[in-house]
Amino acid sequence: MKIKFLAATALVASFIAGTALASDLPGRVYKGAPPAPVAVPSFSWTGFYLGADAGWSHLNSVSDTAAGSASNNVNGFAIGALAGYNYEFSGGFVVGAELDGTYVTGKHTNSTAIAGTSVQAGQEWTDHARLRLGYAFDRALIYVAGGYTYADHNILFSGASAGSGPKSLNGYNLGVGVDYAVTDNWLVRLEYIHDQFGNRNFATTGAVTSVRQKTSDDLVRAALIYKF
Repeated sequence: MKIKFLAATALVASFIAGTALASDLPGRVYKGAPPAPVAVPSFSWTGFYLGADAGWSHLNSVSDTAAGSASNNVNGFAIGALAGYNYEFSGGFVVGAELDGTYVTGKHTNSTAIAGTSVQAGQEWTDHARLRLGYAFDRALIYVAGGYTYADHNILFSGASAGSGPKSLNGYNLGVGVDYAVTDNWLVRLEYIHDQFGNRNFATTGAVTSVRQKTSDDLVRAALIYKF
C-alpha cells in the first residue's frame, strides 16, 4: 500500500511540474506580419460575349387609305443570335454595344377588307444595333438600351387592289432588361424591346391606289450568353 501511495504521489507531482513549465514557455512569435487573408475577386462585366436568344414577337401594322384602314396584329416565335462588348467602370456602371439578328415567324391577313381588298402583313427578320447603359449589383446587371432597327417586313394587297409595299423597314428601338452571371463565363438574360418604324407611303393598283403604312413591333425574349 505504501508503494502504491508513493507512486501516485510521484505521478501527481510530475503532472504539476509539467504544467508549470509549459506556462513559463514563451508564446509563438511570427517573424514579420501575419499572413493577410486571401481576397476573393468580384465578378467583372468587362469583355466580349456571344449568345443565342428566343422569345415572342408582336407586330402591329396599320394600313391607312382613302377607302378605310386595316390593322394587322401578327404574333410569332422569334429566335436569333447576338454579340457585344461591355465595359464596367468603378462604382458599378456598365456601358456596352450590341448587335443581333432575329428570325420571326408568323403572318396575318386582315379579316376586314378595304374596298374589296384584303391586306396581309408579316415579318421575317429583325436586326438591332444598340448601345446599353446599366448598373451592376455584383453578378446582376440591370440595363436600358436603344439604337437602330432594320426589319424585313411583308405587306401584300390582293383582291380589288393588288400590290406590295417596300420590304425594308428602318427605325429605332428602346428596351430594358436584366443579365445575370450564373458563372464567370455563362450569363442568362431576360429583356423587352420596342421597335418603332414610323410611316411609309406606297402605291397599289385597283380600287386602293395610295397606302400609308405604320408599323411597330414588341419583342420579349430570353438569352443564353457566353462571356469571354
